[in-house]
Amino acid sequence: MPIRLPALLGQQTLTDMHVIFFMIGISLLMAMGFLGAFLWSMRSGQQDDLYTPAMRMLVDDNEPTTASTDTPV
Repeated sequence: MPIRLPALLGQQTLTDMHVIFFMIGISLLMAMGFLGAFLWSMRSGQQDDLYTPAMRMLVDDNEPTTASTDTPV
């Protein structure tokens, strides 16, 4: 006589969907959190200009000044 899988699991059967419902709830909460973070970043101006900060380090703003060799350090 073979041992059936539900008998090994105790009272639970293979048709229990509690884990699926829990995971759907957790994934919806995470999605709402990511949406909230995205909307916050758009409202606070985090995504306004992505090009200029990367180019700012490549462009010199001022001409380099020559230091006098007569002044002690």
